[in-house]
Amino acid sequence: KIFTLSLKKDSMNSRGYGVPRDNRASYHESSGQNETLERDVQFLNCCFDDIEKFVARLQAAAEAYKQLESRRHERQQHRKKHDKGPPKQDGMLSMRARPPPADDFIDIFQKIKWAFNLLAKLKAHIHDPNAPELVHFIFTPLSLIYEASRDPVHQGVDLASKAVSPLLTREAKELLLNCLTSKELELWQVLGRNWTTSEDEYPGHVEAFHPRFYNGWTPSPPAVARDTRQFPSPRDPPENG
Repeated sequence: KIFTLSLKKDSMNSRGYGVPRDNRASYHESSGQNETLERDVQFLNCCFDDIEKFVARLQAAAEAYKQLESRRHERQQHRKKHDKGPPKQDGMLSMRARPPPADDFIDIFQKIKWAFNLLAKLKAHIHDPNAPELVHFIFTPLSLIYEASRDPVHQGVDLASKAVSPLLTREAKELLLNCLTSKELELWQVLGRNWTTSEDEYPGHVEAFHPRFYNGWTPSPPAVARDTRQFPSPRDPPENG
C-alpha cells in the first residue's frame, strides 16, 4: 500500500528564507512503520514551522531597529535646527528592536539539529524535493539565525555551541558531509564540535532533547528518543506511545 505524507515546507519570507510548502512524500512501508513515519514528518513540520516563526521574529526586530535608527537620526537633525524640546521616548520600539533572548536562540538551534536527524532518517522516503535539497533550504535560515545570534546584546556568548543536545546521528552527519556546498560546509564547521560530532563520536553524557514547539506541543520523551533511531524491521512489533 502506498501512503502519502504531506511534508510541509514554506518560503519563510520574500527573500526565500526557509523551505517550500506542500511537498508530497510517498513511500512503501509495513504497517508497523507507517505510524513512525507519520510522527517523524509531523515532528519535522513542527521544526519547519518554528524556524519560520523565529526568522519572522528576527525580521520584525530588524525592521524595528531600522525605524528606531531613523527616528534617532531625525531627532538629531531637529535638535540641530531647533535645539529645544525633550527627546521623544522610544521604549516600545526599543523593546521590539531587541533580538530574541539567548535561550530562544539555543532552542531554535536545537530544533535545526533535530531536523537534520529527521531528514537523515526520512531520506529514503521523501522525494521532490529530497532530503539533501531540504538540507540546503534549512541552511539559508540557519545562516541568518547564526549571524543574529552574534548580536552584541548577547555579550559575545557563542549561542550555537550551547545547543549540545540533540547530537547529530551518524546518518545525519553523513548526509551533511555528502550534500553540503563549500559555503554550507564552512558554516557547519564554524558552528563547532557540538554540531560536527555525531552521537557515537561524542565523549561523555549528553542530556536528552525535549522539544517544546511554539504551538504548545511537547512530544513525549520516549517518542523523541525513538525518533533518532532506525526504523524497526517489519518483523518487530510497533512500539506503543
